[in-house]
Amino acid sequence: MADWYRLDVPADSAQYVDACLQPRFTEQDEPRDIRAMGGIAEIAAASRTEGRAGSRRVAADLLARPEFADHDVLYSWLIDEQRDPSGALESLRVGLDRCPRKRFLLDRLGLVMLRLHHGPEALYYWAQATGGAIRAGRADGFSSYLFLAHVARALGARQATSQLARRANPEGGGPPIELEPELADEVTRVFEAQRTRPMKAVVEALA
Repeated sequence: MADWYRLDVPADSAQYVDACLQPRFTEQDEPRDIRAMGGIAEIAAASRTEGRAGSRRVAADLLARPEFADHDVLYSWLIDEQRDPSGALESLRVGLDRCPRKRFLLDRLGLVMLRLHHGPEALYYWAQATGGAIRAGRADGFSSYLFLAHVARALGARQATSQLARRANPEGGGPPIELEPELADEVTRVFEAQRTRPMKAVVEALA
């Protein structure tokens, strides 16, 4: 498996903090409505007749068309349908290269890193995702904050935990969102085992 997604700085260094907090990915607007373009209807129709395999097939077919090839929603859909981490990583790499809006892809890349037990990389990509959301003016309720709140708890950063949880579920933002218990437990296991002081400094800075 290619290692393009791994960091080249140790998680116990000041350089790690800088890497997490300094923007690496350019975040641009995505004005196109994938539903209005007809993409969601095609995927839904395939899902009804073929299930998960049909959704993935149609998402891949749409991404082969020039008008859809750089729309991040389709990459997200394809990633969510992939059980093989190597396939998800390849889709993410292509999506990050092509798509103007990157924060949702970075959020999912953090999740793939978690499932591969690469804690420093998971935190790095969630930090980059929230940075993109802030620059886009769409930080309130952004999903990466929910992961970051659980990371902060595992790292013993109590104040950051509560602050990040409020960012994930801002007042008046609708029904609260929570991680599934199994996923929350995985965050705890990975980050308690791999914690460093610079990682704690990152979550405190993000809060």
